[in-house]
Amino acid sequence: MKTKAIAVLAGAVALAGLLFAWRSCEPEDQQRNDSQPVDPIPSQEDLSLLGADLFQRECAPCHGEAGRGDGPAARYLDPRPRNFTRRRFKIVSTRSGSLPTDRDLLETLRRGLPGSAMPAFVYLSDREREALVLHVKSLAVFEVDGETVRPFETWDRTPFEVSQEPPRTEQSIARGKEVYEKVECAKCHGDRGLGDGPSAATLVDEEEHAIRAANLTLGVYKGGDESRDLYLRLMCGMPGSPMPSFQATFEKEEDCWALVHYMQSLRGPDAPWRPDAPEESAVARGWRLFNEMGCRSCHGAGGRGGVTNPNYIKDTVPPLHTLADRMMLFDREDVEEIVRILEQGSSLHSLEDDPPVPRFNAALAQYDAIREVIQNGITAGRKDPEGIAPPINMPSWRHLLSDADVDAIIAWLLTQQPWEDENG
Repeated sequence: MKTKAIAVLAGAVALAGLLFAWRSCEPEDQQRNDSQPVDPIPSQEDLSLLGADLFQRECAPCHGEAGRGDGPAARYLDPRPRNFTRRRFKIVSTRSGSLPTDRDLLETLRRGLPGSAMPAFVYLSDREREALVLHVKSLAVFEVDGETVRPFETWDRTPFEVSQEPPRTEQSIARGKEVYEKVECAKCHGDRGLGDGPSAATLVDEEEHAIRAANLTLGVYKGGDESRDLYLRLMCGMPGSPMPSFQATFEKEEDCWALVHYMQSLRGPDAPWRPDAPEESAVARGWRLFNEMGCRSCHGAGGRGGVTNPNYIKDTVPPLHTLADRMMLFDREDVEEIVRILEQGSSLHSLEDDPPVPRFNAALAQYDAIREVIQNGITAGRKDPEGIAPPINMPSWRHLLSDADVDAIIAWLLTQQPWEDENG
């Protein structure tokens, strides 16, 4: 049965409003006139106050007011937010188990954690991110026998020295595969790096929350995907998670670099999400990307939404399984035709002069809109302008998903359209 067009138009207006809200959230630094005077360097006290205010606005909805990982949105998120009072941070460049450097924390804020609800705070200024880091460090303060302990001031945070990376060769990749097997990476990550090892289903973090092993074939890593980043994850581990440090396990340092090269080889040049992707249909590829990139953590299984987003104008993260409605594809045949075109790798824009389905211009406009949101991200609009910032925002996937990847996700979402029974 055909869906009412008025509901679709309302959805389109809402999407347009979200896009406008996102564009209006341009970083302050970009809006300033170059002729304006530069603000004086703030005092430590001013930075501390700014950090506390920013934390309540930007971080508390997930991490909680006191940083214990118990914010109002925490129970809806997978993986769960960090408990900063435990002084265990996943992304570190220091000795295994040590606290992160300030640079580690700043990079986490700037980059976000792909595959989780942690967004990239690129819209904050450098000074605001520094203020947030200062506040997060203050949450780690504790007392022992009446004495105040300030770990970030007194504990060793000496950065791990990263050696010169040797050339990546067939020999180093082959050695890396041997190391992968020897240190038993497959127990969690699986024989092919798909995150499906025999221990994967039982993994938990230090607070007993379920945690997933990374799918190495995606080439997407929470701490960055450069060689140096992978080297540090292997040498320093990810404190608070099942990922250990291997620095005492490697026979020689070259083994670490070899393993880095092998991990990188799992992401083939023609298939950024898994080695055999070209053999799979675009719809199958879209399904895997949706799940492996963490989209389901916010948009729900099958893209059906329902995940609560406190103070968001829509209350819950928008569902995506009715994308066909938004694109005004009201008949199965129309959806199948668009999916067929995307399966072939063809550009929808190349068909503007010969529309393949009715209302094609409307479908094309919504197609462009959803692509823009996936590639550039969007900041969730607030229901109460004075209330907390909605904790779940759409991150930018521009540097992680190719145009073909985005089209594959769209193709899969179109197949999720719930059609009413023709006799109902």
